[in-house]
Amino acid sequence: MVLLHFVVSRTASAGKNLTAPPSLIWIPLALAIGVVGAAVTALPGWHGLGKVLVLEGVVAALVMGLGAVMVPLITRAEPTTAANTRAPLWAHLVGVALFVISFALQSQTWLPPRLGYAIRLGLALLVLVGGAQLWKWPTLPGLNRRLVLIAAWGLPLGYGLLTLWPEQRSLGLHVVFLGGFGLLALTVGQHVVVSHSGRADWLAAWPATTWAMALLTAAAIFARAAMQLDPTRYLNWMTVAAVAFIGAGACWLWGMAPVLLGRTGSIE
Repeated sequence: MVLLHFVVSRTASAGKNLTAPPSLIWIPLALAIGVVGAAVTALPGWHGLGKVLVLEGVVAALVMGLGAVMVPLITRAEPTTAANTRAPLWAHLVGVALFVISFALQSQTWLPPRLGYAIRLGLALLVLVGGAQLWKWPTLPGLNRRLVLIAAWGLPLGYGLLTLWPEQRSLGLHVVFLGGFGLLALTVGQHVVVSHSGRADWLAAWPATTWAMALLTAAAIFARAAMQLDPTRYLNWMTVAAVAFIGAGACWLWGMAPVLLGRTGSIE
């Protein structure tokens, strides 16, 4: 909801003549997917499908819908106008339908599991990579903006790994959740807090706390991957992953505390 608030507020402040981008339809439909998934879990034989819709479907749909608008806005200051949309509304509605179908196909044991992942990878490439033009490096200064771009790549990268290596489901999903949604939530949260505090100097800086947050998130992803690749030390790697991601959150709070408290001075 923080991401949605940021996009909507920036669109509204830019002018009344701007048209909401079609990719934003993914937001209410992501919430609808969560509601439907929760209901489906109560049906006999459908619990698995409902579970993945709630746990994975909602997050991936939110990242695709918001990322297509949010990433260009934060990293390149590209306005949210009808001119920079990449697909009409009907195409996004078809994409959401295929997105839900991909989970249903994956739940069928007679079909290869990579089929569902491949469909979601294709949608991530079209909606997120194509819509946000993720191949463009940020034109605005600051470490945070570069981390937003890197985090946006977490979703297609994770689904790419799952398509190529479907038996390592946990590994691919941790790239999606930690490297994609997790890092995106941290970095966009920073951007929202700082931009509403009028600290343009912070947005253009490379704070040590943000470096630490990014490195600890990367360590958490590595440790979660090691849990699957080195099962004899499963609990050890799980502990490392948990401590690293908690540390990333602590670095976020340490860096944002002076801004939230209205303090000025050097950027750490």
